[in-house]
Amino acid sequence: MDVPTFEVDGDELGKAKGIRNNKYYPDVTAADRNQSNDVPVFRYADVLLMKAEAILRGANPTNGETALTLLNELRAI
Repeated sequence: MDVPTFEVDGDELGKAKGIRNNKYYPDVTAADRNQSNDVPVFRYADVLLMKAEAILRGANPTNGETALTLLNELRAI
């Protein structure tokens, strides 16, 4: 295995090159294995839009919600 070919540098261009086997980019400032950068963030609005799309595509609505009521809830936020 040729290790230098896997090194893509730590700059922004290097991050965009090649295939990563990590879900989150390693924090180079961390002193231990607790990276504290592995928390995905989902906005509530995104969740409402995903649910509205699923209902439009044929999913069963829950709590009597329709895609339109979900969008109206989003507008009210």
